Amino acid sequence: PDVYPQLAQHLALGNAEGSQNPLYAKKELSGVLGWVAKDAQDCFDLPVGISRPSISSEGLFSRSNRDVWGILGMSSGFAGYFVSLGWPSLLISIPSLALGGLAVTRLRERRAVWQDLLGRYYRLARHIDVKRTCKERTFSIIAHEYAHHVQNEVIGSRCFQSEIFSEGYANGFARILSTRYAAAQQNLYYYFYPLCSRAASLEAVYRWLCSHYGKTPKEFSFRMKDENKTPDQYDLGDAFFTLLEAQEGEGIYKAILHGEYPR
Repeated sequence: PDVYPQLAQHLALGNAEGSQNPLYAKKELSGVLGWVAKDAQDCFDLPVGISRPSISSEGLFSRSNRDVWGILGMSSGFAGYFVSLGWPSLLISIPSLALGGLAVTRLRERRAVWQDLLGRYYRLARHIDVKRTCKERTFSIIAHEYAHHVQNEVIGSRCFQSEIFSEGYANGFARILSTRYAAAQQNLYYYFYPLCSRAASLEAVYRWLCSHYGKTPKEFSFRMKDENKTPDQYDLGDAFFTLLEAQEGEGIYKAILHGEYPR
């Protein structure tokens, strides 16, 4: 309890101070995903034979950008083909520039999206992209995105009809696995990243509810998020599953996967 405010303060600011392992090498991500998948199998009694998603570090050449490079390749192919036919360079440049512009636009859009993301699961490709950060936070991100893969494989697309549900479930799933990994590694930072994320979400929802109902919120010894922030689907999902856990226990995550909840 004494160290929690100090940890929460700098973890909320994205400070990895105290971490003994700053970054996973790209080739290590697959091994971390393997540990997450194995422990999830043991912890949540997942169906035997559930597929393993691929994983990569987010970047210009990540798997999620394959379509962009495909467009650029198509542009070059068109240009080479029309040159071989003897077309004028002006006519050749029009479709090439159009396709090149489309590729650049997609890259810029994705870079903008990744400003606010630490990880992403691509359902159709069964692929996880993660932004490189300290090992303790990256583990939690991988566990969160793997939860989305499990949702996709076990429950199906209907699980994603409510972002509040799917994100809240993934946060709780990741917190449980991070807690187990923290014990295995004897490193509390693996535990504190998802814990502080939940604390921040609960504070955001609490302040929002107080504002909505005209109540004065209590002050905390530290502030995790902007007090005027409107809770997003992650915050609301965390709050929902915090209440659900309080009522049903941590077994609620396994029960949902096995169709045992709601009863």
